[in-house]
Amino acid sequence: MNTFIKVLLTILGVFVLLIASIALYFSDYSEKRKVKKYAEDTYGYDVEIKQLYRTGIGSDYEYVVFPKNHQHLEFKIILNPYSDTITDNHARALEADKALHKLDKVIPAIEDLGFQGPDYTNKEISILFSDETKKHALYLYTAAPIEMATFEKNELDRFFELQNLIKQSGAPITYVVVEDMREPADSSSILFYMEDVQSTNTKEDFLLQLKKANHGLK
Repeated sequence: MNTFIKVLLTILGVFVLLIASIALYFSDYSEKRKVKKYAEDTYGYDVEIKQLYRTGIGSDYEYVVFPKNHQHLEFKIILNPYSDTITDNHARALEADKALHKLDKVIPAIEDLGFQGPDYTNKEISILFSDETKKHALYLYTAAPIEMATFEKNELDRFFELQNLIKQSGAPITYVVVEDMREPADSSSILFYMEDVQSTNTKEDFLLQLKKANHGLK
């Protein structure tokens, strides 16, 4: 193959890559415009796009968005690349947001007990929701190590007050998970279901429910 043909093929390859890059850019721009227009037309939101999820080739485009004036209200707008249909989970996100507003009034007291949200939310406490199970979950973290052997002595009072605060808020939370902030190999966590502890009025009854849900507790 002579030099001229090699140069020609190289130029052609670069041209094809350039065209593909331009097409991809405008496709991405078009999809984002479609997402923003859908949010505005459907809910009256001017949204920011936080993230795009795709599980594989041909899968749906799942855009995580939030209104510019309400950053805590994150929801998904899902584009089907084949049928051009658009769906979302706004209703479920709105339920979780309403639950968080109820919890807001006791969050300072929860933080005073030494609990916080995860690092990826800048330690802000938030409520997670599942589209499949329709459950609301509260994930909290604590700097104090959770030692199962000494939990009743060192932590029961604090956790009992935590569940009391959640009850007082009236937030419809399905379950609570509290994990300590040690390295994953060393950390421990405590789980409790709000339905199970709803009628508990004493620390003894609360501890009994904790032992049912956490087999490591003695």
